Amino acid sequence: MISEGFFCAVFKNGSSGYFFEVDDIYFVYNPLFMKNARTFISAILLLILVNLMSCQEDDTPVDPFADATKYGNVIVTLSGTDPSGNPFSETVDYKYMPEMSFYYSIANPAFEDPNGVVFVVKRRATAIDEIGVGGYWAEIVLYANHDNAAPVFPVNQIVVSMSVLDEDSREYFEASEIFTTCTISDYSYDANTGKLKFKMTSTLPDQENNLPGDLTLAAEVDVTVFKQITSN
Repeated sequence: MISEGFFCAVFKNGSSGYFFEVDDIYFVYNPLFMKNARTFISAILLLILVNLMSCQEDDTPVDPFADATKYGNVIVTLSGTDPSGNPFSETVDYKYMPEMSFYYSIANPAFEDPNGVVFVVKRRATAIDEIGVGGYWAEIVLYANHDNAAPVFPVNQIVVSMSVLDEDSREYFEASEIFTTCTISDYSYDANTGKLKFKMTSTLPDQENNLPGDLTLAAEVDVTVFKQITSN
């Protein structure tokens, strides 16, 4: 900020002038160089403006959960019939990796299968709930065998939990189901980057789920997975 007051100075040529301070920087005003007061005032205002602009803080929003979401997400849509007998379709973006544990985003060699990879992916729908743990979740286990040009998936399943709210009636229900032997499509895995993408679809018949009628799942997985190493 500008220091209090201006101070008189006498220059070597005999003329008088003033000097003042802005943020520990001293500026000199000599009438020989600044012929009128208007120019002098304009210079001061310009210095104040530059000083104010330099003091502005960066208001770029900071995401406190960036570390928990940077390794990708699982988007799940459940469609079926709610407990009241009405059709519903709910999509949830599971994007928070639990407790930042890399165990929930891994790619490990399959046991006794040199061309097989077992993926475990778990994401939560919220960062934290009332007991300090993320809420509803989607957890996937996928065994991919790469013996052939087109990989096959001998084992795959997804566990999904979500809460479904009807905004009009203000009624909600909870769905928690396990889908096995899903159809896997658009699969891609890059072992060098850890990028894993695929889609899952499945239908649970009426008698195999906790809701009336059939329950249909559609999921899109786009995550980064890691390899666990251990000492010999």
